[in-house]
Amino acid sequence: MDLRFSDQTLPEIVSDLLSHDEAIYKKVLDTYFIEDAILTHPFLNVYGTHNIRKVFRVCATFNKSEPEIQDKEDVVFDGTTAIINIKQHLCPRVLPFIHFVVPSITTLKFRKENDGLYYVYKMEDNWTLEGLIQSVPLICWCYENILRKLFFGKLITGTGFLIDKASSYMK
Repeated sequence: MDLRFSDQTLPEIVSDLLSHDEAIYKKVLDTYFIEDAILTHPFLNVYGTHNIRKVFRVCATFNKSEPEIQDKEDVVFDGTTAIINIKQHLCPRVLPFIHFVVPSITTLKFRKENDGLYYVYKMEDNWTLEGLIQSVPLICWCYENILRKLFFGKLITGTGFLIDKASSYMK
């Protein structure tokens, strides 16, 4: 399988892809992505490297901090799929005192093209609800202490109690 890179350099390629420098991420898109690649994100779907580049440009323009790979040793690559844990730093340029770190997972899917080389045909970014909630301290505290413990915890255990009692009466 010829990928034109080894899994040791994949973290560097992904770091370049996440860069806010347009020349750097454009080179990665032009070198390692097929022209009609797909980007799926929690907020959008985009087709074509020219449109992916536009999305990256908007992110770089409005966000002060670049995303980063959480742990370069933790990149999982099986030859056709790469899974990378990313820390998204959400820090708007207009409000630089606001800074949220949101964990996300980026999946790169490769396929063999006519030239015999493997290229990225799909990039998927996934954010968990828990990761988003945990990135905002006040919302995280309310979620953990009020919603999870008091509301959902009591609701589920209470429902379990009622089911248990009902099933004991039906015997």
